[in-house]
Amino acid sequence: SSFFAFGAINGPIGGPPAFFLTGIGGGFGINRGLTFPTDLSTFDQFPFIKALDPAAKPAEDPMAELASLRTYFPMKVGEFWFAAGISFTSFALVDGVAVVSVAIGNGLEVALLGLARVALPRPQFPLVSIELGLIARFSTSEGVLWIQAQLTDNSWILHESVRLTGGFAFVTWFSGPNKGQFVLTLGGFHPSFKRDGYPIVPRLGFSWSVSSAISVKGEAYFALTSEAVMAGG
Repeated sequence: SSFFAFGAINGPIGGPPAFFLTGIGGGFGINRGLTFPTDLSTFDQFPFIKALDPAAKPAEDPMAELASLRTYFPMKVGEFWFAAGISFTSFALVDGVAVVSVAIGNGLEVALLGLARVALPRPQFPLVSIELGLIARFSTSEGVLWIQAQLTDNSWILHESVRLTGGFAFVTWFSGPNKGQFVLTLGGFHPSFKRDGYPIVPRLGFSWSVSSAISVKGEAYFALTSEAVMAGG
């Protein structure tokens, strides 16, 4: 037998303009694991974030939505998790969601999940849209401290066809097959550098689809690992 639930109450709660609460949520899982996405470009679709995000669209097919949660909360005997989060605005310009989760069973895992969104000069008429997803987690079972942030697909400048990309990651392993290794990167790694278990980080840059036949793109990266340093553009 297993069970999980996560819910949120969204609506104006109150607070100062710099930190005005717009939602609170929480949940738990019994005999259920907790799996986080490795690609943060669609981080706004993660169940914890989606439940607290006022801009999230309601599910068109609730049963299909429920079935999709199996990938995030797989059944695992002896695994338990708890989570709580908030959504907020800052000066009516920045929308944010923050969730803290604790999972116990095969070790201890503590994670902080976040999503921040800003549209300038005004959300109604934006010329710049920036949306950033963040995950920071500490796991004794995996023996890792993992901090990663990435621009989502909702990041662009001047027009939605001019996409902004980029990510950051800092990971260090204190047990497991990568014990003693670390990585710090902005924009990923050299194409020839491949290591199992390392974070997948997109290039810092932009991509402009002028037409179906013409596109303009610029990219850059820097990485420092326990065995190499690399940079390019």
